[in-house]
Amino acid sequence: MTMINYFKNAFVIIFTLMVTNTMAQMTAQEARVLMGRGINMGNTLEPPYEGDWAPKAEEYYFDMYKEAGFKNVRVPVRWDKHTDTSAPYTIDDDWMDRVEEVVDWGLDRDLIIVINCHHEESFQKDYEGQKARYESIWRQIAIRFRNKSENLFFEIMNEPLGIAQEQIEEFNESILGIIREYNPTRVVVYSGIEYTGSDLLMKTEIPDTQDPYLMAYYHSYQPWSFAGQGKGTWGTKADIWEMKNRMSAVQKWSVENNIPVYLDEFGAQRDCDYNSRMYYYAKCVEFALDYDHSFAAWDDSWEFETLLRAEKSWNDIKDVLIYTSDSSITDLDVELVDNNVHLTWESRSDADLITKVLVEKRTESTDFSVIAEFSDISAETVPFEYLDEDAEIGAYSYYRLVEVYSNEDSIPSYPIRIFNEKALSTSIIKNEEMVVYPNPVTDEINISLADILIDSIKIYNSNGQLVLLEQMQSNETSINIENLDQGIYYIVAKTNKGLLQQSFVKK
Repeated sequence: MTMINYFKNAFVIIFTLMVTNTMAQMTAQEARVLMGRGINMGNTLEPPYEGDWAPKAEEYYFDMYKEAGFKNVRVPVRWDKHTDTSAPYTIDDDWMDRVEEVVDWGLDRDLIIVINCHHEESFQKDYEGQKARYESIWRQIAIRFRNKSENLFFEIMNEPLGIAQEQIEEFNESILGIIREYNPTRVVVYSGIEYTGSDLLMKTEIPDTQDPYLMAYYHSYQPWSFAGQGKGTWGTKADIWEMKNRMSAVQKWSVENNIPVYLDEFGAQRDCDYNSRMYYYAKCVEFALDYDHSFAAWDDSWEFETLLRAEKSWNDIKDVLIYTSDSSITDLDVELVDNNVHLTWESRSDADLITKVLVEKRTESTDFSVIAEFSDISAETVPFEYLDEDAEIGAYSYYRLVEVYSNEDSIPSYPIRIFNEKALSTSIIKNEEMVVYPNPVTDEINISLADILIDSIKIYNSNGQLVLLEQMQSNETSINIENLDQGIYYIVAKTNKGLLQQSFVKK
């Protein structure tokens, strides 16, 4: 090698290192602000093999994420099924290419993308035996993606079940060091053990207190009986207070330790009581913004579904995630009054900025459309109630409020729904004539009518699904509901004089 070529090669090496070391300069604190509202592309790259649990990743997902208004997308990835089990633990080229393809779809749309190690069962079952393997996995990831945009973040490990506290702390420090060899200024996200709740995060040692590109994450599905199992309802003052206190404590810890926080999983499954579920998402988003958390709701194309992938559409959760804040409409309530639907709410915006308020409604088969409009808004005329005299008989009606502002922004509230209990025949019977007891109930519900013959009893859950049918010829009956989950149910009695409906709560 000539001296001239030596200096040329040396210059190329130095220049490459300079570019690599300066291309990602966004600090974690700056990143937290830019990340804002996000969503997971769950059950996609983290099953044993792509397509096992949900439709495979498609590029149009990222168009939809972008168009919806999300700023960050967490892309869980599983590596152990695609990595050799002996040294040097090489990751399969096709899998690495596939992950890079998906990452590039997001980066090309200026989204912040977070990839991680997710559902790594081999790691969880044998930390000591697998530590070197995962250090190699992370070294390969760090090298492969080192020249990517600063909008790509690395999350060290998702929910390391079965790992001891000192082990995850050792692993966090080791992996951070490996990443920093090749990505000295890329944002890295870490957390604690098990299901990485807020308390477990705050108990975990920070892997490097001097690293300005370090971020912490936690998950929130409390209470699991509601959010994860669909039992009961949510939204009492105690429920809200518990959520607020938990997220407030994380913010306090974040400030004290100068570590920004990413709430990268939360949600309530679709089997939950609908109104409770919408309110749960709304309050979680509101408090996340209040307490300076960026967030990514869990979306898995299954129990926590938000993006309807095959239909290329969204369900009601999307707008809750995108529009909710501490100034959006809250405290929606709905009830039947003389067979009409009475809707009430609280406005928290400055009345001087509101030009009009829209009342929107949809059914199970239609989209939201405007059914009423309030104009010429002032502090004295801000509406807080509406009576719908045209609700569909014997079906669910969904409502939401939309505040339109002087800058032409339109901010919808979270939705709420009600089953119209108006009798389904011309022979209208007052519901009070059907006695349902005890209410709430644990195991057996009693139904009694004075002199009206019952032909059948149907019981529907809060999602409108038929869960029990009893045929009879009597004016009273007892029905065992011990096997029903906790929640709100509707009894529809077909009688010789028409249909009756009452609700009850299963404890």
